[in-house]
Amino acid sequence: MTTRPPGFISRICFHVACTVVLLTGIAHAIAQLMGDAPPKTDQERKLVDAIALRLPEPVNRSLGEILAGFGHHYSISLVLFAVFGWVVLRWAKRDPSLYRALCGLLTVASLIFTANSFIHFFIIPNTFHVVATVFFIAAFALAPKSLAQEPIR
Repeated sequence: MTTRPPGFISRICFHVACTVVLLTGIAHAIAQLMGDAPPKTDQERKLVDAIALRLPEPVNRSLGEILAGFGHHYSISLVLFAVFGWVVLRWAKRDPSLYRALCGLLTVASLIFTANSFIHFFIIPNTFHVVATVFFIAAFALAPKSLAQEPIR
């Protein structure tokens, strides 16, 4: 039976969390690129028309354009969040203390994303955020606290 080095399970959980965050960003980007379905009711049509109205200077954008921009920002942020996580993961064996600190930071960020998701979004992104957050929490809880727990190889 092989012995796994300290922090091995933490790094697996961290990798899974980053993968879920990346998939969330990609899923959101694909959904946004697919566009909206045409309005089916008069009420939906009025809403679409209202969102298309341009706001006055200095904004000079429609609410729809602003919402689309925030949507793209959300997708890009999630992809970069995952990429940053994988950069952190590369240093996990070399500097467990730094890994643990950054893992804790990303866990807090994921908790904030999840809380925001429950307040403003719907079940699909909520589910992605919950799964990622659970894996970030597990990664942080299982992360070695010092080099004494995990020697450099």
